[in-house]
Amino acid sequence: CTLQAVAWNSNTAPETLQLIVEKTDNWRTLRAVARNSNATPEILQQIVEKTDDVDVLQAVARNSNATPEILQQIVEKTDNWCTLRAVARNSNATPEILQQIVEKTDNWCTLQAVARNSNATPETLQLIAEKTDDWRTLQAVAWNSNATPETLQLIAEKTDDWCTLQAVAENSNTAPEALQLIVEKADNLCTLRAVAWNSNATPETLDIVNKKNRLALQPSSPFPL
Repeated sequence: CTLQAVAWNSNTAPETLQLIVEKTDNWRTLRAVARNSNATPEILQQIVEKTDDVDVLQAVARNSNATPEILQQIVEKTDNWCTLRAVARNSNATPEILQQIVEKTDNWCTLQAVARNSNATPETLQLIAEKTDDWRTLQAVAWNSNATPETLQLIAEKTDDWCTLQAVAENSNTAPEALQLIVEKADNLCTLRAVAWNSNATPETLDIVNKKNRLALQPSSPFPL
């Protein structure tokens, strides 16, 4: 308990944290060290080599001092979705690591975390869109500026969720064909407005938006505001 308290303290020096890791195998104490911002990459590396405990590995993955090499080791050691999500949320996760995570899991929380990472490549985002129908994950893919027109088209085709369609419409990479499809599928004014703001929308698409907007403003309109 004393070592754990020392490990928690933000004033504890890296040298002291190193000694703690060398002295104990207690998972709570190792987790406390891993959560300390003073833990160096070398200390975090030593922790990963000492334990397979998912709570400890998750704490390491959440530490901004964890290097890509450390994050790679964690991905190779565990299939735990919480731990993989923590890796995906780390800005040090490389495109290769993110791709490996997507290939390992179908968990929507983890896939969503990958989709929200700016290091996710177009290929990784495409794979996520192909793997899941979860609207929260598809929305995260649609928000990513690395999503290609092909990926955004796929999302527009496979969902009727207005929040997700709006995210697709707000992406500057969305092609005119996808925007046309969204307008044909959606009645929500927020989604239609997003299409109208997209510079890729054709005059024909904008005309449909205008017609649906006029209908929505009429009394007893069937269209949701």
